[in-house]
Amino acid sequence: MVAWQCYCDETCTSKPDKYPCVGGLLIRRDDAKHLADLLLSWRTYWDIQGELKWTRVSLGRYDRYQEFVDGLLSRIKQQTVVFASIYFDRRDIDIKNRNKGCAEELYRKLFYQMILHKFVPQMEPGDTLAVFPDDSQSPADPVDLQRALNNGLRSRFGWTRNRITSVQAVDSKKTQMGQANDILLGAVGFHVNGKHERKGAAKPKIKIASSIADAIGVASLAEETPRENKGDFSVWRFRFHQPAHEKRRIKP
Repeated sequence: MVAWQCYCDETCTSKPDKYPCVGGLLIRRDDAKHLADLLLSWRTYWDIQGELKWTRVSLGRYDRYQEFVDGLLSRIKQQTVVFASIYFDRRDIDIKNRNKGCAEELYRKLFYQMILHKFVPQMEPGDTLAVFPDDSQSPADPVDLQRALNNGLRSRFGWTRNRITSVQAVDSKKTQMGQANDILLGAVGFHVNGKHERKGAAKPKIKIASSIADAIGVASLAEETPRENKGDFSVWRFRFHQPAHEKRRIKP
């Protein structure tokens, strides 16, 4: 039996960004402790005191962030770490009138989709998973996500026991894995929202996002990976199904 951990968050959730994103890292609990220790040693070497975050990538910090990303990508290639992300077009869904009028409720549902379809297939039936979404003062109840995931494991995979042991919101600033996820997810959001093509786009961010795309063999991080992909790095554009009662309201 393997104990897994998942750290997840969202980005690009405010206008004018058209494509909000959610993403997460999956890692074995023992590997998470080992990797966190390595990252702390790396921080000490470079005398990095503050939070590692995509929005802090700059020309003066470029070399350090690129080294960090290269190390993380090597772990992903070894499948010590698995990264998955979902993005959607905000014009496809009326957040105010659906999901209880709560954006965080929508992101919780996307976490569910990501974990169930991209992370659980990495696990064996006897494994367990602890989920750590970023603490964003969300009104969404973590217990609801835990219950939904365990129900999903029963219906989709036939697992009879509750394998999602906990869903506990954490401050990503205080976790090494949460910060690692923030950088990869930030790069995905950077590409899917076309920020790399905007006038005055930060060159260090362009370089780092391009290096990630090159490492996984795609031209852009906005490029969807195959749905059947259960591998190390996946990007999924989520498309909402329009309810039948809403379709009937549409006039030609």
